[in-house]
Amino acid sequence: MTTNTANSTNGTTAPTGAAAPFGFTEAPASINVRVLSPAGFDYQLTMRASRVGDVLNQAQELERWLLKHDWTPAASRPAAPSTTATTGEPPICPYHNKPMTRRSRDGRSWWSCNEKLSNGEWCQYRPKDRA
Repeated sequence: MTTNTANSTNGTTAPTGAAAPFGFTEAPASINVRVLSPAGFDYQLTMRASRVGDVLNQAQELERWLLKHDWTPAASRPAAPSTTATTGEPPICPYHNKPMTRRSRDGRSWWSCNEKLSNGEWCQYRPKDRA
């Protein structure tokens, strides 16, 4: 007896016309979105569906829920290091688009955003290319 198989994008082989082991299959349509929680945490969410229209409907529902619960879009992080390394200027917080402040304590130094989130907590963004 011959079984037809197809390679998935994760390198495994699954029988065609049948569900992959444990029910995982590769969705033909997906959307990724990065959001900032009300507490300031950065999340990446992925929605998948078998049709583009379905995943777009999921995205609209997710957007309504996120806005209702005070989640905000996460700003794209700069691909290149900030100009601080060459100009001495402070980095800009990508969430608030404002210059950051240099802080020091116990022999450690870091850049800190001076803006509070909608829940009253301080922004937790820290640039990775700054010591």
